[in-house]
Amino acid sequence: MEQVIAGLLRQVWDTNKRLNDGHHGFRPGYSCESQIVTVCHDIADYLYEGTRIYALITDFSKAFDIVILILI
Repeated sequence: MEQVIAGLLRQVWDTNKRLNDGHHGFRPGYSCESQIVTVCHDIADYLYEGTRIYALITDFSKAFDIVILILI
């Protein structure tokens, strides 16, 4: 039942453009590994451009099995 509800929610969110390309890990074609690659690429771009990077890293792995990284 949980997978049915999750699938319906993803379908509604995709249809209504509620998810952007930054949402990884729970969508088809977007994995936790693709999120890490995206973040590393963004950091490399910022460093190359000389842009200052502020990062907030929150680890909810014990509760939710995810790690959140926010670049400002």
